[in-house]
This record gives sequence, C-alpha cells and structure tokens, in this order.
Amino acid sequence: MQEALEQVYYRFLFFLPEEEREPERVMVNMEQAHWFYEDELVRDMSVPSMKFPVFVREIQNLYNVLPDWNTKDLIELYESYKSHIPVRGAIILNTNMDKVLLVTNFNGRAYSFPKGKINEDETDEACAIREVLEEVGFDISPMISSGDYLEIEDGHMRLYIVSGASEDYEYLTRTKGEIGKIEWVKLDDIPSQKYKNASIYRNFRFNKVHKFLYELRKWIKSKGVKNDEIEEEFKKKDYKISSLKDFKFKKLRLEGILENAFKVK
Repeated sequence: MQEALEQVYYRFLFFLPEEEREPERVMVNMEQAHWFYEDELVRDMSVPSMKFPVFVREIQNLYNVLPDWNTKDLIELYESYKSHIPVRGAIILNTNMDKVLLVTNFNGRAYSFPKGKINEDETDEACAIREVLEEVGFDISPMISSGDYLEIEDGHMRLYIVSGASEDYEYLTRTKGEIGKIEWVKLDDIPSQKYKNASIYRNFRFNKVHKFLYELRKWIKSKGVKNDEIEEEFKKKDYKISSLKDFKFKKLRLEGILENAFKVK
C-alpha cells in the first residue's frame, strides 16, 4: 500500500507550487489523489480501498503534509470550502419532455441531476457541459442554451435545461466509483410529499431534485400545449372524410393544430 500512496503523493502533492499550498488548495489536490488511488490503483496494485478521511490521515502520517492540522479539522475545513464552490449541471429531458435523465450515487440509493463543482476560470456553461459528459457520456454542447436554466440556493446551483435527448442513446459514465446508474425517470413518478407512497421510487432519495420540479414544469408548459389540450381540439372538430377534396382540407387543418401544439414559444 505504501508504494501506491507514494505514487499519488509525488503525482498530486509533492510538486505543488507555493500558491497552491494553502490548506484548502492542498485538500483539493488531496481529493484528486484519492480519486486516482480508488479508480486506478486499488485495482491495478491490489491495494485496499479507503474512505477519504482515512486516506488523508495516511498521507499526513507518511509525508508530513499539513503537520499543524489534524485530519478531522482538515476534512471539516474542506467540506466548508467546497460548500461555497458553485455547482453547474443539466436537466436533460427526452423528446416528449415527460422524462428526465438522472444519475444515482454508487450504491444506487439516491438520484440526482448530473452536475458538479465549477473549476477555477471555468464558465458556467463549460462546467455544465464537462460534468454531464463525465457523468453520463453525453455531449450537450450543441443543445445547451445560455438562457435556459434554473437556479436554487441564490445561484449556488444552476442547471441548464436541455430537451430533446434520445432515450435510445447509450449513456455511459466516464467516472469510476462515483455513478451507480443512469436512468430515465418519468417526472410524474418522482415522489412528492403528497404522493410519496404511491411512487415506485418511494424507497429512494432524490437529492435536491424536488427543488427544481415546480419551475421545470412551468418551463415545459411554456414550450407547448399539453396533450389534453390537443385532445380537446380533436373533440371540437369533425374529422369524418367525405371526399378527396375534404380529405386534403382536413389534413391541412390537422397539421395546423399539431404545428401550433408543439411550437416553441
């Protein structure tokens, strides 16, 4: 195990420039070192997996990293630091806009939108594109619109709305040990306070998904007429065909109704 820890120490921590040696920045690199250890070395070098605090303590003890800090205080400092870093990601909808693409954590018990923390000097959209590509293997760059997003927590978390994604695409995560499942979930199946016992997902957590649903439904509604409104149009009209001329006329009328129903407003 010491050989594996030595490899990550010299790769991620030993050569840090002076401006990166503040405790918070050291911990950023420490987490990257831990990800590399878990993703690559646990398998390749047959070393034991470690939780992040245990990993930090081992590195501190072996290489005298941040000797004036104990591990517990370092972890608390880093968690506080991370909580102030903006989060960007995407709400990915299918073509009918009745399903949303969600990811689970590695144990598969909690659903969330694909998202992650913004890097230094990274734009909001670039972060969202990168995080989605890493987590679900899908490039949203041709589909993202700078004005279509929802925010919570005073802008700390911003998710861009991307509609029209194919359910047939093979979504594959590029991360290791982070994403459990990638799944299309019907918006109406996401449990709420009112209907939590009726949902097939009632035994799962939905991390901050609920906070976006109300505004997301408003956004979807603003993009077109609901299906029941289309059905109402059909009830008002007589579509019995009496002649070829009548057929052509009613075909044009029907096309006009459907075009209006799905027109982006």
